[in-house]
This record gives sequence, structure tokens and C-alpha cells, in this order.
Amino acid sequence: MENQRVFLYTGLAFLLFLVWQQWQVDYVLPKPEPEAIQVVEQGVSVDGTVGNTAATGDTISVSTDVISAEISLNGGEISKLSLADYSVSLEKQDEQFVLLDRSADLYNVAQSGLQGTGVGLPDHRATYSAEQTSYTLDGDQLVVPMTWQQDGVTVTKSLTFTKGSYQVEVNYAIERAPAGSEGRYYAQIQRTQGESTGGLGQVYSYTGGVYSYSEERYNKYDFGDMADSDLKMDNIKGGWVAMIQHYFAAAVIPPQDDTHRFYSTTANEGRIFSLGIQSAKEAVGADGTLTLSHKYYIGPKIQEKLDEAAPFLRLTVDFGWLSFVAEILFSVLKFFHQYVGNWGWSIILLTLLIKLIFFPLSKMSYTSMAKMKQLTPKIQAIREQYSDDQAKMGQETMNLYRKEKVNPLGGCIPILLQFPVFIALYWMLAESVELRQAPWIGWIQDLSIKDPWFILPVIYMVTMFIQQRLNPPPADPIQQKIFQWMPVMFGVFFMFFPAGLVLYWVVNNTLTIAQQWTIMRNLEKKGLK
Repeated sequence: MENQRVFLYTGLAFLLFLVWQQWQVDYVLPKPEPEAIQVVEQGVSVDGTVGNTAATGDTISVSTDVISAEISLNGGEISKLSLADYSVSLEKQDEQFVLLDRSADLYNVAQSGLQGTGVGLPDHRATYSAEQTSYTLDGDQLVVPMTWQQDGVTVTKSLTFTKGSYQVEVNYAIERAPAGSEGRYYAQIQRTQGESTGGLGQVYSYTGGVYSYSEERYNKYDFGDMADSDLKMDNIKGGWVAMIQHYFAAAVIPPQDDTHRFYSTTANEGRIFSLGIQSAKEAVGADGTLTLSHKYYIGPKIQEKLDEAAPFLRLTVDFGWLSFVAEILFSVLKFFHQYVGNWGWSIILLTLLIKLIFFPLSKMSYTSMAKMKQLTPKIQAIREQYSDDQAKMGQETMNLYRKEKVNPLGGCIPILLQFPVFIALYWMLAESVELRQAPWIGWIQDLSIKDPWFILPVIYMVTMFIQQRLNPPPADPIQQKIFQWMPVMFGVFFMFFPAGLVLYWVVNNTLTIAQQWTIMRNLEKKGLK
């Protein structure tokens, strides 16, 4: 039957999609460099040493309700930042997830500095002094000031942390600068490639550079692009640049009314990458002062938090080419979560809602399948009668469809219309940081990783076998063989899939079985078997 073929081809297409993703991880995505790296300055890149636990020189420790950070007095860079609400793993619940660091395993830092014309100003290598070496948020905001002095010029670089926020505001106050001099800032995220996410059956998530402004709301500039040529974009108003990875982002956000330059640089034979923003020059005031500012967002890709930080920063939650559908699905998922307080049950409720919405299409599909089944003997007779005349066979077959008022694609179209929703849901569940380490019930304590006991994949295989039993086997022996093995093939892949995705497919299959059984039973009562 044609509908059987559509099921087969759709399933194989999805399987090939998963294989393609894994191929990307294994053969296309660049591999990280394992050795420690001595960083050599290039342009406005940074010099330092990767492999040490902190930047050279003294550091200031900062603690808020959501982050713990270390600020190096060499340049005032954020040399380490961990997230209080996100642990490394279920097995290491007492260890905070580290997003920025200068360790041998991770090199990812947020840097900024000043450049002057007619005046010397501190860049990312300048040494600052501070009155304290430790700060703890006690209130709504915490300001960490550092001071630099040279040739009578004083610069105070202040980092402001806010309660419940992953934004860090950076302010420069320049005093006693010569008349007629100018200054500007630059800010960048500098990192190595790190490890590519993904594994057998796992979701590939982009790691690399992205930028945004009014004309290009979201554009990727990956490590390969940076290695090939430096990014140089002048006269950009507003926007932002960022280095992103699965679930987390580190972004540089300038004042949105200002005009500036986007840039990237590489160092250490293409193993260190910087993506940043350079502001336009501003004249020092008659009183010898100048104030400059920008901010960072360094934290999880929570869409509400990203919206608060900058326009279109939420697009770093990369839902793929069906993002408009995925956004709707995620909004509904969050709505359910507000009431049930569990992401697993929210996935189940969302799956149920999707099945209800598509019920009319499913009914149309099964009705068409039943009608086509009734016509099978007549179609077979036509094929036998006109076996030597393919044109006549097709003509007579179409005449039969018109006479019986049957659309041969009636069972296929509803299935194909649902496929984009499945893909969008796939990306939505895979990219949402809210599901990271989110428990469901019993043995499922993290919906973002594989089922540790493989119970859900086994249930999935059983439901797929049951679905096959509800449909007549294909006439083609080769298709029969493929259908028999498809549950096993998908089950093996799903053993390594995030449990949240497998949960969706288990519930979807279960509801499909109930739906199909109910519809087909009603059709039989009407004489359609």
C-alpha cells in the first residue's frame, strides 16, 4: 500500500537524518587540541597561558546568588566563571558547572581593554589594583572596582553584578586625560574549540561564534570561518557577538544605540579564537574625563534571560530551520510545566495535545487507508489486465479512483504534514537547557541524557511492533523485511538518545496505537475494513 511506503520512507528519512548528524560529529566537526597552549598576541587578542588554573597575577573572587567568578587583575578579565544553579553532572552535584576558565581542559575567557589616541590607556594586559580580593553580593547589585594609573591618567574599571542575573556590566571611567585625546574600548570572548557535542544517537549542538545586528539577526561564524579569514564588519549599530555551546553562551553586548566594529582574530596557529566588538573613538571631555561601557551575558541559554540582555540573543537557542514551530512548542511545554512542575510530565501533556490537534488528519489518513484497502482487489485486477501497457494501467487506475471518490494520497498527506512538527519538537527538546539534569520519575533522573536502564527504548520497540501489527504487511517482500527490522534499528539508536526525546516517541506511539485502533474500529462498523 502507498501509505505503508510513506511510513517506510519517512522512517528511513528520519534514521538517515540521525546518521547524518553523527557523521557530522565524527568526520566534519573540528577536533579539540589536547595540549596546553601558549597564547601569542595578535591584533587585539590576548596573551596568557592556557594550562594554568588562573591568569597570571592576583585575582578577585566574586560570588552572587547565581554565579561564582574570578577576575584577574591582569587586564581585569573574567578568567573563571561557574554557575551556581548548574552542576557538572548528576554524579557531581556538588561541583558547579564551569563556563569560563583558563585550565588545561578549558580555555574560555571574557576580556576587554581600552585603546587611546594621544593618551596611554590600559589594554587587556594592563595591571590593575583593587582594595579587596573577595566580594559577595549582599543586596540587588555588587560593584567590583579596579584602578589603573599611568602618567597622571587614572582609569577605574568596574564590573557590576546583579542579583539573579547572568549579565555583567563593564564600565570604564577615565580621568585626567590630556585635552584632545580620544579613547575607545574593545571586548571579546576568547576560547579554544573545546569538545564537539554529540555521540552515538546524541544530538549535535553547534559550538562556535555567532553575531547579530539589525540586518542579520542571527549568523554563525564558526571556528573554520575564523581560521580562514578574520571577521571585519564596520559601522554596525547595536547587536552583539557571542561564543556559544550546548545549553550555554558567552556574549559581548554593546550599547544598542552606539556604532562599533565586529571582529575576530586567531592565534597559536589557529587554535585560539577571539570574537569581539570594538567601539568607535570618543573624544575626552574638556574636564579630562570619558566614560565607556558595555556588558556581557555569561550563562545558560534561558530564553527569558536572553531577551532581557539583548534583542535576538534568544536565537542562540538554536532550534534549527523550524524554529518558529519549535518556539510555539516550547511555549506550550513551559505552560504545562507551570502547573505540573515536572518536565517529563510536561512532555507527555504536550505529546497528548499534539495528537489531539492532529486527530482530524489522522482520521482522514486511516479513512483513506481503509478505502484504499477495499479497492486493492480491483487495483490488482487492473494491473493484471494491463500488465503490458503501463500507460493504460495508470489511466484505468485513476479512473477507478475518480469513480470511487478516493484520493490515493489522502493517507500520505496527513503523515507528511506532521513530520515538520516532529522535527521541530526533536530540536526543541534537544536544545532546551531547562531539560538539562531535569528528572522525570524513578530511574529517569536526567531527561537530557540516555535512559540508564534502556527501559524507554525497549518500550518504544514494543510499541513500534504493535503498530506494525495493526497494519497489513506490504506486498513487496523487501519492504516486509525492512519493516520487520525497523523497530530494532530505531530502538538501538534510541538507546543512546536523551530520555526526554525517547519519552516523547514512546508516548506518541502509544497514543497512535490507541488512536488507530479506535478509528479503525469505528470505520469497520461503517463497513470500511
